[in-house]
Amino acid sequence: MRSQRREKQVIENVGLANRAAMGCLSGVLASLPPKTMNMQEVDVLTTFYCDRMEDEIATTEIIDGISTLQSMSGFSDEEVAKVCDAYLPTLLWLIQIV
Repeated sequence: MRSQRREKQVIENVGLANRAAMGCLSGVLASLPPKTMNMQEVDVLTTFYCDRMEDEIATTEIIDGISTLQSMSGFSDEEVAKVCDAYLPTLLWLIQIV
């Protein structure tokens, strides 16, 4: 019982650390001028954010980062499709519970 409680606490702490890190990264991106990053750099970061969509504790920070990326000149139609594909499983899940 005690080890399960400790495990849960460790998982929560990791989640909070991930949330803080995503918030920090999103904040740095928001401080950059829109033409700072090229298409390849925006693509890499879009992939990074999309891969973290299921991290529920950092949802707000992830959306902030994606929102900032979409305002950058390197954000192409391919990134739009990538973000939509990453959101699709979440949307389908939400439809099932409503």
